[in-house]
Amino acid sequence: QQLAYDLNALDPQTVVTAADDLDVATANCDGLLNGTPLGMVGYPGSAFEPKAIANAAWVFDAVYTPIETMFLQSAKATGAQIISGYELFFFQGVHAWHHFTGLDVNTQKLRAAL
Repeated sequence: QQLAYDLNALDPQTVVTAADDLDVATANCDGLLNGTPLGMVGYPGSAFEPKAIANAAWVFDAVYTPIETMFLQSAKATGAQIISGYELFFFQGVHAWHHFTGLDVNTQKLRAAL
């Protein structure tokens, strides 16, 4: 509850809610994010049922192994914009490299090399 309150205070146009019931929490949301290990190698499944995903315009999954989780597959089937955890993983590496070396990374070349 406190986190939702704090996030709402940052931007009046953003509405973050907290609910004890996932169906209630996802009923009118624009996007969903998975910050759980569900979907990760060794942790099969999805934090969201397909009906919760059905109305989301976008979804983000922090899981990056595998790149396309059950959650993302379900969202893709509805036409939602999907953002995989690979982007999180990729840019954590880019920013860590800069932080520890002071050097910039050419992200286009790095993507091509990976």
